[in-house]
Amino acid sequence: MLFQKQKEFFQTLNELSKEEKKAILDTVHKLSWPDVVLQQEALRVPIHESEALPLKTCEQAIGKYRDEGKEALKNNKVACIILAAGDGSRLNFKGPKGSFPIMSGKSFFHIFARKIAQLKNTHECKPIIAVMCSDKNLCDTVKHFENNRFFHLEQNQVIFFSSKSLPLLDEKGNWYLNEKKQIAVGPSGNGEVFSAAKKVVQKFKEKNVEHVSVIQVDNPLADPFDEELLGYHLHQKNEVTLKCFKRDIPEEKLGILARCKGAISIKEYFHLPDEAFTKEGLLNYPFANVGNYFFSLDFFEKMEKKILPFHLSKKKAIKYRVGNINMLKCERFIFDVLCYSKKTGALCFSKKECFAPLKSLSDLVNVQNLLLKKEKVVQ
Repeated sequence: MLFQKQKEFFQTLNELSKEEKKAILDTVHKLSWPDVVLQQEALRVPIHESEALPLKTCEQAIGKYRDEGKEALKNNKVACIILAAGDGSRLNFKGPKGSFPIMSGKSFFHIFARKIAQLKNTHECKPIIAVMCSDKNLCDTVKHFENNRFFHLEQNQVIFFSSKSLPLLDEKGNWYLNEKKQIAVGPSGNGEVFSAAKKVVQKFKEKNVEHVSVIQVDNPLADPFDEELLGYHLHQKNEVTLKCFKRDIPEEKLGILARCKGAISIKEYFHLPDEAFTKEGLLNYPFANVGNYFFSLDFFEKMEKKILPFHLSKKKAIKYRVGNINMLKCERFIFDVLCYSKKTGALCFSKKECFAPLKSLSDLVNVQNLLLKKEKVVQ
């Protein structure tokens, strides 16, 4: 039945060489078929968004929880996962996004590794980090670390693992070939981290880790082991704690903090009304999600068996023989586990201290300036 729906795609393969066709069919055979079925269902019946009200108040980070977080770090109770499945195509860069030279030849990975390596001197600890890659960029990511001698981290501090990929879809919901005559596939969202990290969790448990920090690779201001956020997470005895900031740019497309059935949730920008992105929207939808989380390891492990919903979004892409199209991408989001958390908290930080994602080259100068300012403050 699935193959019948992709009749147009398989007819296109007749135009290709045997080698090209074999490479595509090899990719098709490696797909997660249960997820391909769920992807088609998501096209037919889009996700139903539960009603939620914007979060209007949030505690400010003023340093009161830092000592508690520092103690947990010294006791090696915390590990970090860096979400790095994306590539650098939107930055005109061939390779994993994490290896993009964002400043003075230093990559995102270099910046994060430097922060983590400093903990050996400041906290007398050597925390474990795990890097979630895609099938496509796993080897290149490992090579980037090896070629740079793991950026002064010890090799046994770093774990690499990969998440699943799914076919990208054209406007009709069909698979398609990209400009390189390859089946267009992409990582199926940061929500895959829970199932993909099953073996990683076991290694964390062997090291007596009790809490996991999760950060996005394209935000160089992210702190892999934020003492204040960790301390708040521990003090409140949360299963999940997230970092947020107060919005200041109406049109900036960000996930917004909300309350659903009394608990904190995240509403992604494409599920929000247009009013959220006006000046009035800054008052009515005040807090934005940074994408930095702390999870208790027990809760994180329980989420491995949860089947999270697929969210549909449109992105620009190039289709073989056609050119530019509005591609449909199905993704699972990490914050969809919040509905399973018995206790979730949020702590508000200054935006300029914690949020400067590099989504396109047009952002580069601004991100570099924010990094320079942050380094001067640290020095």
